[in-house]
Amino acid sequence: MAQYHFHQSFVQRSQGSSVVAHAAYIAGDALLDTRTALHHTYTSKQHVAVSAILAPDSADDWVYDRALLWNAVEQFEDDLAHRRFRGHRDPDKHERSLRAREDYMSLAQTGLKVRGSLPLELTLDQSQEAVETFLKERFVSRGLIVDYALHWESGNPHFHALVT
Repeated sequence: MAQYHFHQSFVQRSQGSSVVAHAAYIAGDALLDTRTALHHTYTSKQHVAVSAILAPDSADDWVYDRALLWNAVEQFEDDLAHRRFRGHRDPDKHERSLRAREDYMSLAQTGLKVRGSLPLELTLDQSQEAVETFLKERFVSRGLIVDYALHWESGNPHFHALVT
């Protein structure tokens, strides 16, 4: 009997998660998280049959570089916090603003994680086509960028995706 699994959740800093680390994991890649200076290495991960980045036609070429993309997403959240909570002339308000900035940065949700099973009856090419069609229609058509991978494990083919 076919098994179905589909799950969505957010990459949350409050959970100690990094979108750069997740990107490295799903792609079986090695990436440096410039925000934390941590290297995330999953190059020995087996079963990563396909990994690619899907973006709207209007996207700049740099978004197809996994390290640049996800480090830019992390930096965007920090930049937004610095613009929103700039401090204040009044010392008490200044201290509250800086605390609010740190809280905002520590609670950031930097990406949407999507994970789903694939039918055993499909070939790798058919699975890739189905996953790309789904991700393009659901996310890329709305101006979002998606980093995805097919994990082709015996008896457990599935996909992972990270959405900006």
